[in-house]
Amino acid sequence: MRISVERKFEMKPERSEQVTAVMRMFGVGIERLKERNATHSCTVEVNDGDIVYITGPSGAGKSVLLREMQAAVVEEERINIDDIPPDQHKTVIDCIVTFMENAVALNGCPSSLRFAEAGGCATRIVERAASIVTDIRKAQPAGKTGIVEAMSLLSSTGLSDVFCMLNAPANLSEGQKYRYRLACALASGKKFVFADEFCSNLDRITAAVIAYNVRRFAKRNGITFFLASAHEDILADLQPDVLVVKGFTGEAEVSYKNHKSQKTNPKQITNDKKSNPKQISINQSSNFKQLYIGESDNSI
Repeated sequence: MRISVERKFEMKPERSEQVTAVMRMFGVGIERLKERNATHSCTVEVNDGDIVYITGPSGAGKSVLLREMQAAVVEEERINIDDIPPDQHKTVIDCIVTFMENAVALNGCPSSLRFAEAGGCATRIVERAASIVTDIRKAQPAGKTGIVEAMSLLSSTGLSDVFCMLNAPANLSEGQKYRYRLACALASGKKFVFADEFCSNLDRITAAVIAYNVRRFAKRNGITFFLASAHEDILADLQPDVLVVKGFTGEAEVSYKNHKSQKTNPKQITNDKKSNPKQISINQSSNFKQLYIGESDNSI
């Protein structure tokens, strides 16, 4: 699937008294303003289960590209976590089960989604949650696994605490609300998931765990994720299939993990990252794309 987007912004401020005064103070004329007209464009090719990660400095236009890509996808097949309101009355576990039930109704198959369990992550919290889920599944009657799957999904987004599950989403902290909305998006059954500022307001250990679980969920279920964030530290755990680097000027640079001319083994990069984190820094390495996911390809 090819997605090609473009959005232009023109500098045309209304010539108020204040605008005129500021322009005179800084010696900015009309022609200078025209030079600041911005064009945000990008073309990517994605497959089912791919993760598209848009990164770059704040203010470069990551959110613009994400919104335009979202608009290019059929509305019935997409969901943006920012559009999920926190419920004030139902509990978190009830809301997740409701999303799962709606997904089953849309897909017509109870097993249409394989909700990722976080048992593969080496953290005490996740291992404890996986153990609890296993015990509950053993005690659960046959065919009554909705709550178990919902708990597995919540644990994969870092909401395994029982008091979070039994609380109303509106009462959660901002970081917990973000994880709740992400869990709802995973449970929605939508083919495309969009998330701006992906894990930006989370502590970096939690962000790494969630990035790893999102990667597993995408590959298991064929769900395509479009994510945007200025953070680089989750790249080794997320392992995006398509990396879009948006700078302040010039076209966005698009790189593919499985590019045919790729010469680097992603597993080796993960190992290298542990020994020398600086090797995968966008800001510290001009050869970042070749080092992490292959060569750049702006002429798709």
